[in-house]
Amino acid sequence: MIMPLIKVFGTSRILNEGVKLAGEESEKLCHHIILSARNKVGNFLEIKDGSVSEKSECKIIVKIWNELYKSYPGLEFGDYYFESDNFHGIISVNSGLNTDPRKAVQKAVGELKSRTTLLLNRYHNIYGSVFWENGYREIAFKDNGKLGNLMDYFWKHPA
Repeated sequence: MIMPLIKVFGTSRILNEGVKLAGEESEKLCHHIILSARNKVGNFLEIKDGSVSEKSECKIIVKIWNELYKSYPGLEFGDYYFESDNFHGIISVNSGLNTDPRKAVQKAVGELKSRTTLLLNRYHNIYGSVFWENGYREIAFKDNGKLGNLMDYFWKHPA
């Protein structure tokens, strides 16, 4: 069975408020992160009666995604979507962040992977299993046009 590649679940203030363009005060840096599940078995999406729906695993990941801002006040966790075995998310770095933005994003992604792995293992009644592949992919960009173009690209070219 061919699994669908893309399903968007959420939008955030990042697209609605916009990212400040180069030359404007307090420009934001955005990171498009991509996490891949270790086992390629259609972890996030399923087809029933010709329609695509998210599995419960998506809700677990989104719950943690939406809680990360509490631990990382200099970061905004924005739009996200799922492919059959991948999670995509946009992290925006506020200009007032008092630490290295790349390290802050790495730490937040590490926490996302760790917390979701614990909850997903508990959900599947498995303990000690590794859910995500090592590392993650990332695209960093600064301007609102690029963010809009990136999201448009993923709508029109689902891998």
